[in-house]
Amino acid sequence: MERPDGGGRPVVLYSGNLGYSQGFETLVEAARSAPELDVRIVGGGNAFGHVRALAADAGNVSLLPPVPDEAFPALLGAADIHVVLQRSVSAGANLPSKIAPYLASGRPIVASIDPATPAAELLRASGGALRVPPEQPAELAAALRRLADEPAARERLGRAGRAFA
Repeated sequence: MERPDGGGRPVVLYSGNLGYSQGFETLVEAARSAPELDVRIVGGGNAFGHVRALAADAGNVSLLPPVPDEAFPALLGAADIHVVLQRSVSAGANLPSKIAPYLASGRPIVASIDPATPAAELLRASGGALRVPPEQPAELAAALRRLADEPAARERLGRAGRAFA
């Protein structure tokens, strides 16, 4: 699968379960404040309708269905930056399974998660991610912009994450 045209904008990808524990309000609000980014949310789940409503008027957010397993590596490779989201209320309740393939993809991660969780510790150890507090759209947008504007930082974090994976 070739990289979809992001209109020249850096592509930010969230891929996986669309549940209420992720806090998509944070990602969509961050996207609204960063129209220079092409934010793609790919997946399905019990919050799909909610996420669709959130993103309905955000011109730079696309909501797409899950891809077949064989297309998943190409989907990850088509992004410039990956996003992990977790609400404060669900901090530490699970370790997002998307972290391993995100790291292996060689792309940097911006994680909007509590710093005291196992997921945050794993991402710190990987050297492949930036972490921002959960439910802080302005901080998420700032981290995404930083990586969008700094290709060398994206490359460095991506390499570190892939080596760790």
